[in-house]
Amino acid sequence: VPLYVEQGTAPRSAKRRYGTGVVMSCDTTLLRCLLADTGKFGILVRLLAGIKRFREMEYILEILLSRGRFELVLGHKGMEDDLHGRLELKMALRDFLIRQHPEDKETLQLVSLHFSMFRELGDNRLAAASAIIKKVRQPPGADMVSDLLFAVQLLSEAASNFLKEGCQQRARHCLITARLVGLQAQTADVQLLNLGSNEVAAFMQSHPIFEETLVVAESYDKHRLSHWVTALYAQVISRGNFRYLSSFQNVLQSPPSVYSDVTKLFQRDPERREKALSMQQFLETCNDIALQHRLATEVGLAAFASGLVVKHAFLKDRSTAPKSRPR
Repeated sequence: VPLYVEQGTAPRSAKRRYGTGVVMSCDTTLLRCLLADTGKFGILVRLLAGIKRFREMEYILEILLSRGRFELVLGHKGMEDDLHGRLELKMALRDFLIRQHPEDKETLQLVSLHFSMFRELGDNRLAAASAIIKKVRQPPGADMVSDLLFAVQLLSEAASNFLKEGCQQRARHCLITARLVGLQAQTADVQLLNLGSNEVAAFMQSHPIFEETLVVAESYDKHRLSHWVTALYAQVISRGNFRYLSSFQNVLQSPPSVYSDVTKLFQRDPERREKALSMQQFLETCNDIALQHRLATEVGLAAFASGLVVKHAFLKDRSTAPKSRPR
């Protein structure tokens, strides 16, 4: 083995003279036998670092990994000034572990930490968290809370590593998912993870706390205002949950379209008479007085519409103005 090492560390001219092929054709079984008694695994690392044909010499990596000496490759001091060689080694080690030992997450993480491979570290943490999340196919219950909290930690670490690599979108995704998993840990009697589109819509309509509903909506990309119309109707108009509306308006804008769309749902509701007061209170939060009056008139809130005319004289002018006929 020492002769092979000398071949690996010899000058290039000597390598050409004696042929690197001698070393490359070294039998794996022979190496295992020679090292079984001596335990001098550092010789293999010197050989690997000297020749620098890392992918073709994966048998050395296999020996080191099987004997629990893989860290010797990372601790070798002979390549500090060889940036290209370190890059090749980094990628070769990562590819070897992913391809040949995909289950060995610990060693892959060790390699990523050593070479400051923050993106890969982020991927590793995200994959570990995703494996936990995929297990949730029903309300998780108290037994799984510790696993969910661990997943939150993994996602937070993943986001931190992605940010170090400038991966803003991936970091944001991890943080949004971490909030959902954290909420799932707090409400273990209701399933929030791995929901379908219809299940998300049903949750948004039935859950009375806006802040928690927002976490779920953002996690499933249901953040557009159109996704909130039925939730607002169910919570505010049907149930009179005006705290929900206040929280909604503190976070999201309420353009005229929201009031118009909720009004359309009210007009189609066969039980709208029982909900007329809630509808009036909802319209009162609209900053556009003219829109308030028009929608109140459309849904038959005559007393409310008349009161608006008394308070705002310009509405009387608008209501009495002759309508132009189309030409």
